[in-house]
Amino acid sequence: GKLWSVKGRIIAASGTGIYEAGSLATSVSLKTLPSGQTWTDVVDAGSVIIASATDGHLYMWAEQDGELVLAGQEDFEGEIPYAVGMAQGVLFVGTGVTTTGGGKIGRLWIAEVVGQKLRNAQMLRDWGNGSSTRDHVPRGFYSTRDAMFFAVHEASAESHLWRFHLATAGLTRDVIFGVGAVTVGIHAVDDRLFGFYASDKRRELTTFATTGYLIGPLADFYTAQPKVWVGGRMDAQITVTQETIV
Repeated sequence: GKLWSVKGRIIAASGTGIYEAGSLATSVSLKTLPSGQTWTDVVDAGSVIIASATDGHLYMWAEQDGELVLAGQEDFEGEIPYAVGMAQGVLFVGTGVTTTGGGKIGRLWIAEVVGQKLRNAQMLRDWGNGSSTRDHVPRGFYSTRDAMFFAVHEASAESHLWRFHLATAGLTRDVIFGVGAVTVGIHAVDDRLFGFYASDKRRELTTFATTGYLIGPLADFYTAQPKVWVGGRMDAQITVTQETIV
Protein backbone atom coordinates (compact mmCIF):
# COMPACT_ATOMS: atom_id res chain seq x y z
CA GLY A 1 0.00 0.00 0.00
CA LYS A 2 0.90 3.71 -0.22
CA LEU A 3 0.24 6.66 2.11
CA TRP A 4 0.08 10.42 1.57
CA SER A 5 -0.70 13.34 3.88
CA VAL A 6 -2.71 16.14 2.20
CA LYS A 7 -4.88 18.91 3.64
CA GLY A 8 -4.65 17.38 7.10
CA ARG A 9 -5.96 14.05 5.80
CA ILE A 10 -4.30 10.68 5.32
CA ILE A 11 -4.91 9.20 1.88
CA ALA A 12 -4.10 5.50 1.41
CA ALA A 13 -4.01 3.34 -1.71
CA SER A 14 -4.11 -0.43 -1.83
CA GLY A 15 -4.54 -2.33 -5.07
CA THR A 16 -7.29 -0.70 -7.11
CA GLY A 17 -8.76 1.26 -4.21
CA ILE A 18 -7.96 4.65 -2.73
CA TYR A 19 -9.26 5.71 0.68
CA GLU A 20 -9.34 8.51 3.18
CA ALA A 21 -7.92 6.82 6.27
CA GLY A 22 -9.77 7.12 9.55
CA SER A 23 -9.71 5.58 13.00
CA LEU A 24 -10.63 1.91 13.28
CA ALA A 25 -13.36 1.12 10.75
CA THR A 26 -14.08 4.70 9.66
CA SER A 27 -11.95 4.77 6.49
CA VAL A 28 -13.87 6.06 3.45
CA SER A 29 -13.50 4.62 -0.05
CA LEU A 30 -12.91 7.44 -2.54
CA LYS A 31 -12.57 5.55 -5.82
CA THR A 32 -11.97 2.04 -7.16
CA LEU A 33 -10.10 1.58 -10.42
CA PRO A 34 -10.73 -1.17 -13.00
CA SER A 35 -9.06 -4.50 -12.30
CA GLY A 36 -5.31 -4.48 -12.87
CA GLN A 37 -4.90 -0.69 -12.43
CA THR A 38 -3.14 1.03 -9.51
CA TRP A 39 -2.80 4.47 -7.92
CA THR A 40 0.61 6.08 -8.45
CA ASP A 41 0.72 9.43 -6.58
CA VAL A 42 -1.31 12.06 -4.69
CA VAL A 43 -0.77 15.81 -4.24
CA ASP A 44 -2.48 18.81 -2.61
CA ALA A 45 -3.25 21.04 -5.59
CA GLY A 46 -4.87 23.91 -3.72
CA SER A 47 -8.56 23.83 -4.59
CA VAL A 48 -8.50 20.05 -5.02
CA ILE A 49 -6.61 16.90 -4.09
CA ILE A 50 -5.24 15.20 -7.21
CA ALA A 51 -4.40 11.50 -7.55
CA SER A 52 -2.75 9.88 -10.57
CA ALA A 53 -3.48 6.36 -11.74
CA THR A 54 -2.22 3.85 -14.28
CA ASP A 55 -5.52 4.04 -16.19
CA GLY A 56 -4.18 7.30 -17.67
CA HIS A 57 -6.26 9.71 -15.59
CA LEU A 58 -5.80 12.37 -12.93
CA TYR A 59 -8.68 12.30 -10.44
CA MET A 60 -9.67 15.38 -8.42
CA TRP A 61 -11.47 15.57 -5.08
CA ALA A 62 -12.85 18.76 -3.55
CA GLU A 63 -13.98 19.35 0.02
CA GLN A 64 -17.74 19.71 0.55
CA ASP A 65 -19.21 19.93 4.05
CA GLY A 66 -16.05 18.44 5.48
CA GLU A 67 -16.00 15.46 3.14
CA LEU A 68 -14.06 14.67 -0.04
CA VAL A 69 -16.20 14.50 -3.17
CA LEU A 70 -14.92 13.38 -6.58
CA ALA A 71 -15.13 16.59 -8.60
CA GLY A 72 -13.55 15.72 -11.93
CA GLN A 73 -10.87 13.92 -13.89
CA GLU A 74 -8.39 14.67 -16.65
CA ASP A 75 -7.14 12.22 -19.28
CA PHE A 76 -3.54 11.97 -20.52
CA GLU A 77 -4.37 10.15 -23.74
CA GLY A 78 -1.83 7.47 -24.60
CA GLU A 79 0.25 8.20 -21.48
CA ILE A 80 0.31 7.04 -17.86
CA PRO A 81 0.83 9.65 -15.10
CA TYR A 82 3.21 8.17 -12.54
CA ALA A 83 4.03 11.23 -10.41
CA VAL A 84 2.48 14.60 -9.54
CA GLY A 85 3.76 17.65 -7.67
CA MET A 86 2.61 21.19 -6.91
CA ALA A 87 4.64 24.38 -6.40
CA GLN A 88 3.55 28.03 -6.42
CA GLY A 89 0.34 27.28 -8.30
CA VAL A 90 2.03 25.11 -10.95
CA LEU A 91 1.07 21.44 -11.27
CA PHE A 92 3.84 19.09 -12.40
CA VAL A 93 3.04 15.70 -13.93
CA GLY A 94 5.53 12.98 -14.83
CA THR A 95 4.14 10.57 -17.44
CA GLY A 96 5.46 7.50 -19.20
CA VAL A 97 4.91 5.43 -22.33
CA THR A 98 6.12 1.83 -22.49
CA THR A 99 8.74 1.17 -25.18
CA THR A 100 9.59 -1.86 -27.30
CA GLY A 101 12.74 -2.25 -25.21
CA GLY A 102 10.79 -2.70 -21.99
CA GLY A 103 11.55 0.77 -20.66
CA LYS A 104 9.50 3.97 -20.61
CA ILE A 105 9.72 7.26 -22.46
CA GLY A 106 9.42 9.91 -19.74
CA ARG A 107 7.70 13.27 -20.20
CA LEU A 108 7.42 16.31 -17.94
CA TRP A 109 4.20 18.36 -18.09
CA ILE A 110 3.11 21.53 -16.31
CA ALA A 111 -0.40 22.93 -16.00
CA GLU A 112 -2.59 25.29 -14.00
CA VAL A 113 -5.38 24.05 -11.75
CA VAL A 114 -8.47 26.24 -12.17
CA GLY A 115 -11.33 25.07 -10.00
CA GLN A 116 -11.58 21.36 -10.77
CA LYS A 117 -9.99 21.58 -14.21
CA LEU A 118 -6.50 21.67 -15.70
CA ARG A 119 -5.67 24.61 -17.94
CA ASN A 120 -2.75 25.49 -20.23
CA ALA A 121 -1.11 22.07 -19.99
CA GLN A 122 2.15 21.83 -21.90
CA MET A 123 4.98 19.33 -22.19
CA LEU A 124 8.38 20.73 -21.24
CA ARG A 125 10.74 17.86 -22.02
CA ASP A 126 10.94 14.16 -22.77
CA TRP A 127 13.58 11.53 -22.05
CA GLY A 128 14.30 8.30 -23.91
CA ASN A 129 12.99 6.92 -27.19
CA GLY A 130 10.90 4.07 -28.55
CA SER A 131 13.61 1.46 -27.89
CA SER A 132 14.71 2.62 -24.41
CA THR A 133 15.38 -0.13 -21.89
CA ARG A 134 15.23 2.14 -18.81
CA ASP A 135 12.33 3.81 -17.04
CA HIS A 136 12.85 7.54 -17.80
CA VAL A 137 9.70 8.84 -16.06
CA PRO A 138 10.24 12.02 -13.96
CA ARG A 139 9.47 11.06 -10.35
CA GLY A 140 9.89 12.20 -6.76
CA PHE A 141 8.69 15.79 -7.13
CA TYR A 142 9.99 17.93 -4.26
CA SER A 143 9.27 21.66 -4.05
CA THR A 144 11.17 24.47 -2.35
CA ARG A 145 10.48 28.20 -2.19
CA ASP A 146 11.94 28.85 -5.63
CA ALA A 147 12.21 25.50 -7.41
CA MET A 148 10.74 22.09 -8.12
CA PHE A 149 13.11 19.11 -8.10
CA PHE A 150 12.55 15.70 -9.66
CA ALA A 151 14.67 12.72 -10.69
CA VAL A 152 15.08 10.85 -13.97
CA HIS A 153 16.92 7.52 -14.38
CA GLU A 154 18.87 8.66 -17.44
CA ALA A 155 21.90 6.35 -17.59
CA SER A 156 22.67 2.77 -16.59
CA ALA A 157 24.43 3.88 -13.40
CA GLU A 158 23.09 7.42 -12.92
CA SER A 159 20.01 9.15 -11.57
CA HIS A 160 19.82 12.83 -12.56
CA LEU A 161 18.09 15.36 -10.32
CA TRP A 162 16.60 18.19 -12.34
CA ARG A 163 15.55 21.65 -11.14
CA PHE A 164 12.66 23.69 -12.56
CA HIS A 165 13.25 27.34 -11.62
CA LEU A 166 9.88 28.80 -10.69
CA ALA A 167 10.94 32.43 -11.21
CA THR A 168 12.26 31.95 -14.75
CA ALA A 169 10.63 28.66 -15.88
CA GLY A 170 14.14 27.42 -16.69
CA LEU A 171 14.94 23.72 -16.51
CA THR A 172 18.45 22.54 -15.54
CA ARG A 173 20.16 19.31 -14.55
CA ASP A 174 21.22 20.03 -10.97
CA VAL A 175 22.79 16.94 -9.35
CA ILE A 176 23.93 13.54 -10.62
CA PHE A 177 23.70 10.57 -8.25
CA GLY A 178 25.60 7.42 -9.15
CA VAL A 179 22.61 5.11 -8.72
CA GLY A 180 21.27 3.02 -11.58
CA ALA A 181 17.69 2.96 -10.32
CA VAL A 182 14.37 4.82 -10.27
CA THR A 183 14.00 7.21 -7.33
CA VAL A 184 11.39 6.59 -4.67
CA GLY A 185 11.73 10.07 -3.22
CA ILE A 186 13.68 13.34 -2.92
CA HIS A 187 14.12 15.55 0.12
CA ALA A 188 16.33 18.44 1.22
CA VAL A 189 17.87 19.25 4.60
CA ASP A 190 19.89 22.46 5.12
CA ASP A 191 19.79 23.04 1.33
CA ARG A 192 21.38 19.63 0.64
CA LEU A 193 19.48 17.26 -1.63
CA PHE A 194 18.87 13.65 -0.64
CA GLY A 195 17.91 10.94 -3.12
CA PHE A 196 16.17 7.79 -1.91
CA TYR A 197 16.18 4.55 -3.88
CA ALA A 198 14.93 1.02 -3.25
CA SER A 199 18.29 -0.20 -1.94
CA ASP A 200 20.36 2.99 -1.68
CA LYS A 201 20.37 6.53 -0.31
CA ARG A 202 22.53 9.40 -1.59
CA ARG A 203 23.31 12.90 -0.30
CA GLU A 204 24.57 15.94 -2.17
CA LEU A 205 28.03 17.04 -1.06
CA THR A 206 28.59 20.61 0.08
CA THR A 207 31.73 21.14 -2.05
CA PHE A 208 31.17 21.20 -5.80
CA ALA A 209 34.53 22.55 -7.06
CA THR A 210 37.84 23.96 -5.95
CA THR A 211 38.85 27.56 -6.51
CA GLY A 212 40.76 28.46 -9.64
CA TYR A 213 40.81 30.63 -12.75
CA LEU A 214 38.79 30.86 -15.92
CA ILE A 215 41.09 31.62 -18.86
CA GLY A 216 39.50 32.51 -22.17
CA PRO A 217 40.63 33.91 -25.52
CA LEU A 218 41.59 37.57 -25.91
CA ALA A 219 38.66 39.81 -26.78
CA ASP A 220 39.03 42.70 -29.20
CA PHE A 221 36.36 45.41 -28.82
CA TYR A 222 37.95 47.60 -31.51
CA THR A 223 38.36 50.60 -29.20
CA ALA A 224 40.97 51.56 -26.62
CA GLN A 225 38.48 52.91 -24.12
CA PRO A 226 38.13 51.25 -20.66
CA LYS A 227 35.45 48.53 -20.60
CA VAL A 228 33.00 47.62 -17.83
CA TRP A 229 31.79 44.01 -17.69
CA VAL A 230 28.10 43.66 -16.92
CA GLY A 231 27.70 39.90 -17.30
CA GLY A 232 29.18 36.67 -18.47
CA ARG A 233 28.22 33.16 -19.49
CA MET A 234 30.04 29.83 -19.29
CA ASP A 235 28.99 26.54 -20.88
CA ALA A 236 30.67 23.50 -19.36
CA GLN A 237 30.15 19.86 -18.52
CA ILE A 238 29.92 19.58 -14.73
CA THR A 239 29.68 16.45 -12.60
CA VAL A 240 28.33 17.14 -9.11
CA THR A 241 29.77 15.01 -6.33
CA GLN A 242 27.74 12.89 -3.94
CA GLU A 243 28.14 10.54 -1.03
CA THR A 244 26.38 7.34 -0.05
CA ILE A 245 24.43 7.26 3.20
CA VAL A 246 24.78 3.97 5.02
